[in-house]
Amino acid sequence: MKTAARGGAAIAALSVLFLAGCSAPADPAPTVTVTVTATPAAAAPSPTASAAAASALPLGEAKAFPDVTVTAHEFRPDSTPEPAPQPQTAGDRWASLDVEVCNTSSEQFTVSGNPWSLVAADNRTYSESSTGYDQFPQPRFAFGDQAVEAGMCRRGWITFVVNGDATINSIRYANTSGNIVRWTP
Repeated sequence: MKTAARGGAAIAALSVLFLAGCSAPADPAPTVTVTVTATPAAAAPSPTASAAAASALPLGEAKAFPDVTVTAHEFRPDSTPEPAPQPQTAGDRWASLDVEVCNTSSEQFTVSGNPWSLVAADNRTYSESSTGYDQFPQPRFAFGDQAVEAGMCRRGWITFVVNGDATINSIRYANTSGNIVRWTP
């Protein structure tokens, strides 16, 4: 009986070897090259002058916020007064803006020209001139902080020094409370 058990084990081992040796070697799997051409997703377009202009208000239209209503009434891109001196830098020019701020809150607050700016087509921003002349358009808006009582308004002209080649494409009001609005000149 021992021989039969050994003989069966030997036959089984030989069968496994025989079958392994009889099988044909497998052909290597064919190599497949996949080329994927991907187009990156388009980046969100940056705001353009035309997009900013599309959301801007026309001159003369008021914008109401919770405690203040603001209006840019008129823009003069070249308001060179005579005989006032010209801007210090050759090629610069004066530009003036007629603005109004109304206090719709129940308390007095102060206004100044600081929230107002002119934005050129090349995205350069121009702030109120630090120089004032009597020849600038009158009445002058607040030069420095000026009080406006509850329910009252303040209207006047702000003058800016602008690069002579600049094309102003928007007027911007942005106060410290986060109220922001634009007008198209």
